[in-house]
Amino acid sequence: MPDAASYNEVVRPAYGEKPFDAMLKIARDCKQYIDDVRFTVVDVIGEEKVAQSKILAAQNGIPLRVRKYSP
Repeated sequence: MPDAASYNEVVRPAYGEKPFDAMLKIARDCKQYIDDVRFTVVDVIGEEKVAQSKILAAQNGIPLRVRKYSP
């Protein structure tokens, strides 16, 4: 998800909105040591959120993979 509020709706972390920022930081930190770090989203989140996620990924210098939902 492209923002903390949407992320929390899906993931429901026990620590409020802090995990979203931590996830972004971990991904940026990993990129320093691992060649292939990617964010992923599932296509069922809607075109608008996918587009917002692409922007967020680009801002962080990390590619985004849009996965097809498979029930």
